[in-house]
Amino acid sequence: KTLTLELSCADKKRLSSYTMKSLDEFVELFQEQFDDTEGIEASTVFHDLDEYSSLVALSIIAMIDEEFDVTVKGEDMQAAVTVEDLYNRVVEKLNN
Repeated sequence: KTLTLELSCADKKRLSSYTMKSLDEFVELFQEQFDDTEGIEASTVFHDLDEYSSLVALSIIAMIDEEFDVTVKGEDMQAAVTVEDLYNRVVEKLNN
């Protein structure tokens, strides 16, 4: 037997939009949450950035939810040291 699953156009678009992006793409999305993006890269310790605040953290959490359909909590943000650490956490959550 073959199971056929029909998806609406909206479902297809939603599913395709949550395809995991590369680390470089994640860094670009991360940079968009800041006014001054100069020097933000995968190895950046984002908690040390002058612009980093709880409001920016919420913006990053919202971006991850919107782009990847992954829920990141405050404790995930605190546990991540670099932008790459946060990316790896998102990848881990996507794979679970």
